[in-house]
Amino acid sequence: MNKHQNVHIIFSLSLFLLFVIGSFFVIAYEIRGYQMINQTCQNEDDLIMPLAYLNTKIKAADNSDAIDTVIVDNIICLEIKTDQTKTYIYFDDGYLKELYITNDYSVDLKKGDKLFLLDNFYIEKNNRLFKFVVEKNDLQKQISINVHG
Repeated sequence: MNKHQNVHIIFSLSLFLLFVIGSFFVIAYEIRGYQMINQTCQNEDDLIMPLAYLNTKIKAADNSDAIDTVIVDNIICLEIKTDQTKTYIYFDDGYLKELYITNDYSVDLKKGDKLFLLDNFYIEKNNRLFKFVVEKNDLQKQISINVHG
């Protein structure tokens, strides 16, 4: 009887050990899956945020005379003008930057504020249609915005 009880205990402990090991592998697999989903979401956010920012800036100044592309110091910039100010949004030193100045101030792009870390940024203008392309971590997203004005 005692031998039968020992076999029963060893069998029960073996099943419990198998359950624990299986649970460990399931949890490890789920952690890896969560990390991959989290990284994918982070990469998407890194691309969507600059485009959402540009969309908001353009829609806030939705006037065809107020928005244009200009080249300053061999850098293509999005220029948003008001009666007293100018805003330049451009890509420099790996960052999407913004320079906000009054109309009587000279443009110095090195003084712009860093907005978003990117690998590359493109601006294309076709009449009143602006196309913005952002690249980061070998991923790319784009948005096209029509200025109504």
